[in-house]
Amino acid sequence: MRNARTPAALVAALLLAAAPLAAAEPVWHVLGKGETVYSLSRAYGVSAEAILKANGITDARKLSVGARLLIPAVHVVDKGETLYGIARRYGIPLAELLALNGLGSDALIRPGDRLLVPAAVAGKAGETPPAASGTTGSGTAGSAGKATSVGASADRGTGAAKPAAPAGAWPAAGPQRYLDGKLFGIAIDAADSAPIVAVRSGTVVSAGPFRGFGRVAFVQAGDGLIYVYGGADRLEVKVGDAVSPGTRIGTVGMDLAERRPVAYFMVFRNGAAIDPGSAPREPSR
Repeated sequence: MRNARTPAALVAALLLAAAPLAAAEPVWHVLGKGETVYSLSRAYGVSAEAILKANGITDARKLSVGARLLIPAVHVVDKGETLYGIARRYGIPLAELLALNGLGSDALIRPGDRLLVPAAVAGKAGETPPAASGTTGSGTAGSAGKATSVGASADRGTGAAKPAAPAGAWPAAGPQRYLDGKLFGIAIDAADSAPIVAVRSGTVVSAGPFRGFGRVAFVQAGDGLIYVYGGADRLEVKVGDAVSPGTRIGTVGMDLAERRPVAYFMVFRNGAAIDPGSAPREPSR
């Protein structure tokens, strides 16, 4: 039976599933011309105050182009977790966790709540970090783990044969590699500012910054599959736009963690990731 969730609800579920990967890598942003702490707060979905606190900045007006800023990461509260336990997990004082989130000592948390944690220590948290991801304003910061190369017969972690995608039916040109993390997808080592194009017809159901993956567009096909195009420094589509194979989604931006341009490609069926290499394509018109 077809999944009854609306596109908006499905995208929200995917974002929530991916969000904890942000805790896997510190997220840094190099301040560009015209950018401010307040524009970064909108792009990353964290408060300006949190960014200032994470960097020990008292006066945002003294920041200059080229300043390297640490962006706080996000922890999604799981069932049974407490504020004290989360602070311990990240190796920070409880008072620091409360202050970063503007919480009092009597605050209550529920599963699904999102808490800011200092990204500088997020990578040290626990032996089994939660799942997934992030974004930038001028580029991409932090990928969802290591990647393994993708060939016509390579499968994720197994080396088993799989069908190759039709020639040229990738969002961007360049070598592909699987993301070695809980968020299953493909990274493409593309040229800077190279076009990111749709591989299948559909409707844009979400578009904007997404921590760890630059600017990202979610496109839902007629059969319900959602194609995720990420790593863009700018998008050329918006929510509600209809796209067809070859439609420009955006242009590839620099991944600040890898120090090179990277495009990201993921495909979801009913909220579960499937192999992007064998997901349905359509020929360009």
